[in-house]
Amino acid sequence: MCPRTDSKQFQNLSTAARRRLENYDLAAQLAACDAVTDGTTAKQARYWRYWLTFLREIELDGDPFLSGFSRSEKHRLVAAFGSAVRDNAVQDYPGASSAPPPLSDTVRATFDSVAQAYRAHDQPSPIHDADGKLAYILQRSLRGYSNRDPSEKPQKAITPRVIRDLNKVDLTPEDVACGQLAGGAFFYAMRSCEYMKVYGDRRTKLLELSNFEFYRDNKLMDHSHPEFHLADVCVITFYFQKNNQRDDSVPQHRTFDPVLCPVKFWAAAIKRILSYPGTSPNTPINTYMKNGKLLQITSKMLLDRLRSVVRSIGEDALGFKAMEMGTHSIRSGAAMAMHLANVPVYTIMLVGRWSSDAFLRYIRKQVQEFSVGISNRMIASPDFFTIPEHVRPEDPRVPGNVNNFSGRSNIGSGAHRWAQLPSFSLHH
Repeated sequence: MCPRTDSKQFQNLSTAARRRLENYDLAAQLAACDAVTDGTTAKQARYWRYWLTFLREIELDGDPFLSGFSRSEKHRLVAAFGSAVRDNAVQDYPGASSAPPPLSDTVRATFDSVAQAYRAHDQPSPIHDADGKLAYILQRSLRGYSNRDPSEKPQKAITPRVIRDLNKVDLTPEDVACGQLAGGAFFYAMRSCEYMKVYGDRRTKLLELSNFEFYRDNKLMDHSHPEFHLADVCVITFYFQKNNQRDDSVPQHRTFDPVLCPVKFWAAAIKRILSYPGTSPNTPINTYMKNGKLLQITSKMLLDRLRSVVRSIGEDALGFKAMEMGTHSIRSGAAMAMHLANVPVYTIMLVGRWSSDAFLRYIRKQVQEFSVGISNRMIASPDFFTIPEHVRPEDPRVPGNVNNFSGRSNIGSGAHRWAQLPSFSLHH
């Protein structure tokens, strides 16, 4: 909404100044729209629609911003809204009434979307207290939902053997493209949206041919070079990622394996794509040609083929069923493979472009090889000596001291023993 340039605050502005202000304001609004993807905007709009449905059902739809309610009353109404969301009472998609209860994270997302809509209309957040923290009643209700949520079932990590067997299947153009994409993605622990067409808009950009560079003897080899598939290193630059990192370049070196090699996978994919008429450096890396048409590999196409390979290898060899894996299994498998190879933690983070220790959730403790050698190392030192602590009894940090918090709350009823706050202490 543009500012009212005819209001009292702007009455002295010239016509030119008003137009200039309106243009700048419009540019600011467009920039705000660019902050999120169309998918996120659609999701926020859907959750706001749930909120309006809830208010209509309780006959409070006259003012969606609850202007006449106190802060605490708004908190209780939002908590009730969360209960309605959890019961699928306000969702309007087909089959919502019989669907499983939304997870606690989904309920929290609806709270956040309502708060964002309030802020967008210059209204105070209905979910935060005076200190800017999530209201106590909402914290507790979300914790209760979380306690009742089903346990998380992460996608199983695939092994290099799955990638190798996938590349043995080359009956169709889709088979060839899927094998190359899965193999190349494995060595860079890629997110599925970086190399495949996925459902919905994503912040992360799909890689194009121009994102790939090949070097031999420290010299850049153009994609038109007849021997760029013999390069020593393949460098991929990720221009825009989910974690907001930009222009992040990750190199991977050639391996001695005749199949499992990042340079070979990506060079083969790029050579194949450039052989198609109408392609260019801006062509997406998941492009393939069928019946003279340029098409794109989707996440479903790759997942179907990965699961087929997992079925053929068998649960006895892998320890999991085909339906327990997904396209995220490639990223998980890459993290697991690096961990089992004793790759340093910081290197795993750099290769997979994790900005924190979040990658640890990809390390599957259920993998048998995860704990190889740990039990023997745990008994390598059969005994150890604990050095006694030398702490002065007047130190308030000593457990039970009457001048620390735990001592003050647990000293009995004797008046002569009431705790006294020290006026000054050197124990800090």
